[in-house]
Amino acid sequence: MSDDQWNELVESWKDPKKMGISKINKNNRDQVKFHQTTGSRSYPVQCDILGEKYKDKELTALDLFKECHYSSKKKGYTDAVQAAITEMENKASQPTEDGQQSNSSTKAVAEVLAEHTKKPMFLKHVGIQHVHERSSRSEGEAEVA
Repeated sequence: MSDDQWNELVESWKDPKKMGISKINKNNRDQVKFHQTTGSRSYPVQCDILGEKYKDKELTALDLFKECHYSSKKKGYTDAVQAAITEMENKASQPTEDGQQSNSSTKAVAEVLAEHTKKPMFLKHVGIQHVHERSSRSEGEAEVA
């Protein structure tokens, strides 16, 4: 890269429109509660790699959530992720409404993510369909009426 190209690039970064977009993107990144730790890998690719790692065990939605949010650098989870995992485990161990068996981990993960995020897409991205869809306010009002 020549000096002129570099100077042109630096000047483009100073553009008020680009600076505004950068600020919006920074604010959006700050709102993410559960940062994935898969690096540049997408969730489906990460799940394929995990499938090779856990050949003898069928991974549940909770296992996938834990694997995709564990930081090997920090040797653990962020506080928000740890709180979500605890909540998911508690929900998964509670009996269902009929009182016979415990809730599935998929349902527990879906419920917790629906409570804590605007658009819970984790289960969709790892190949598991949503068990609990978040309904809009107008749909909920229509059901009550």
